[in-house]
Amino acid sequence: MNKIFILIAGILLGGCVTTAIDVSPAQSYKPNGAKELWRITGNLDSKFKEGLIQNNTFRILYVYINGNLVIRGGLSENATGELSGGYQGHEIISSCSSEVKTPNWLDVRCMILIDNERAVTLTF
Repeated sequence: MNKIFILIAGILLGGCVTTAIDVSPAQSYKPNGAKELWRITGNLDSKFKEGLIQNNTFRILYVYINGNLVIRGGLSENATGELSGGYQGHEIISSCSSEVKTPNWLDVRCMILIDNERAVTLTF
């Protein structure tokens, strides 16, 4: 009897998990001292877990420069936050903000700074 109760409770509380991956268009930037343009891209992975009692959203931001992962980290449920990393001796910072457009659509913008200078804005 206890095993059946635990199985049913796990199913009800576990809920469904839906994943969405938003990809930002690639942008170019040439920082001071660089010989060539850097190609900056990113994606925002969102996992939506629907439970009987509570829904949860988890968001992970990935930022790439010339195909190299330079930032990977979690953002808040509403996709805001600041993350940092590095590339070829340069400090890379992403500062993300969002705006709710509809109940199912969040407009996310991540400003990318290189050595404290605004480089590009990734949109998701």
